[in-house]
Amino acid sequence: MLKVEQLLIDDLHFDANFHGVNWDSYPNHLILSNSGDCEESKLNINQYINDNNSIDCYVMWDRGDLPIITINLAILIENLEMITRIAFDTWIVGVDFDILIEFHHSGVNRFTYIKL
Repeated sequence: MLKVEQLLIDDLHFDANFHGVNWDSYPNHLILSNSGDCEESKLNINQYINDNNSIDCYVMWDRGDLPIITINLAILIENLEMITRIAFDTWIVGVDFDILIEFHHSGVNRFTYIKL
């Protein structure tokens, strides 16, 4: 298991089978969209994160055969629809483990700042 995967399970309150984030562990999380709307999620991410050009992120999908990639958050936001179409669920974690975003197949997209 990769270091980032182990951190997700151990420190970021992920289900061990990658079914999603236990959002009860983050009572101050914010809803980006209740309908899975990428445009609404983009607007809210830009509202919550002032300088997304300076944040690099890991992108993970619920399919184990896909690699974990690193991408700048601003580029991710520009290509959000394409990135989230790859699999049912997509998770974004800042490389400094400071932000966590989930695009869930239920349509509820969430965001939180995290502190390890």
